Amino acid sequence: MKRALAWPSRRLDAQDAHAYNRGWTITTGRFGSRIYRDPRWDHVEELRTEGLRNQPAADPQPALTEARGDARVVVR
Repeated sequence: MKRALAWPSRRLDAQDAHAYNRGWTITTGRFGSRIYRDPRWDHVEELRTEGLRNQPAADPQPALTEARGDARVVVR
């Protein structure tokens, strides 16, 4: 039984090493499953809002004028 459970672990060692080298966290789950997570995603929203805050305001949209006449379209 141990031998049957050991092969997935050996098979995933290369993926685990790759994830550790990138600084990812690895969570081992049931039946030998793995969850690989990049902790940098925790800061994406903070960086995005900071970047938007530092950008100049967008140009205002031009005012829409009333359409003159009939704006209906006939499709045949």
